[in-house]
Formats: sequence, C-alpha cells, structure tokens
Amino acid sequence: MVVCSEMKMLIVVLLLSFGAQNVAGIYGGCMSYSTTIESSGHLKVKLFFLNGWKIDKGPCRTCTAADKGSDVTQRRKLLIQQTNNQEMFGKWEAEVYSQNGNASYIDKTRIVNNVSTDVVLIVGEKEGWELIGSEISLDFDLTVKEFDITLNSSLDVSMTLLPVIRHINLQVKVEPGIRNDTNRPNRSPIVLVKPLYSHGQLT
Repeated sequence: MVVCSEMKMLIVVLLLSFGAQNVAGIYGGCMSYSTTIESSGHLKVKLFFLNGWKIDKGPCRTCTAADKGSDVTQRRKLLIQQTNNQEMFGKWEAEVYSQNGNASYIDKTRIVNNVSTDVVLIVGEKEGWELIGSEISLDFDLTVKEFDITLNSSLDVSMTLLPVIRHINLQVKVEPGIRNDTNRPNRSPIVLVKPLYSHGQLT
C-alpha cells in the first residue's frame, strides 16, 4: 500500500496492489474536491471519488462489461435499503477544525448515501473488480478553518500478500478560502490517478 500526497495540492491517493481474487470489499481509490460559496452563505464541497471494488461487493453488484457507463446510484441505494446498513459501503466522516484549532468529528454517512451519484467506469471481469466514479456534494459552515473528509471501510477477508491490512482509510484535506493567485475558491488538482490493481506478484 502506498499513500501519496502532492505538496499543498490537498489530495490524498490510496493505491493498492495485491491479489484481487483473494480480497473482498473495497480495493481502494482516490478523492479530490472543488469548492463554491453558495448564496446561502454555506461552503459547498464537491468530491470526485474514484472507488474500486470486488465484483458483487461494490455499488454495481453483479457487474459485467455491459455495465460500463451505467448510472448505478439507485442500485446502490436499494442495496443499502435492503440490508438496512448505512455503512454497507463504508463510513463517511468529517473531521472539522475550529478557528482555535479544536477538532470535532461529524458522521456524514447518511448524507453521502443520499447525495452521491455513481457511474461505472471500468469492469475487470477476468480479475473480478469494478471501478466506480462518484460525485458527492456536501455543505459546510464558512467559519470552518479546515477539515478532512474520510471514508473508512474494512476488508471482508485478509489479503494473501498483505494479511495484516484489514482496514482502509481514504482521506482528502479541504482548506476553504480564496486563493491569492487566482482569487477563486480553493480546490485540489483536477487530474485523478486511477487505483492500481494487480493479480500478480507484489513488487
């Protein structure tokens, strides 16, 4: 597992390379964001989230190559409703820092489940994985100094090559405000790195 952070670009990427057929659940992904200031006085954060899953465990569920380009938002919502488990695809949380530096933790799982839109980008039928592109819009108070948005999830079974890893954390740090160089709201880089999957020998 390699976690990369590009200077002050405010993007955190998780890359996983392992035997895909030996793992269940989420395989990793990456997040970036953009911000706008609403007329209501709130800060709107739009997350762009690439998330990889084992087929039959992700939002697409019984995914095939024919599902590429399909919107599976309602499919994901139905799965959550059927299982009555809001954290079926992980727990979303905001770690918010006040002006004095104190941190508070806010559960955003239910909100994310309601507002996220999900589209199938790639399906690796032979290796048994799917890549989903999700867009998520969240509102925050403008008085917030900075905050982290995190997704926490667990693997269903231990990995053959990395058996000690059972928990996955994806995180993006948001620093709201107007940039001095562009006079526009802050954002992370537009380019996203797709998660890396390998079913061969780990190097």
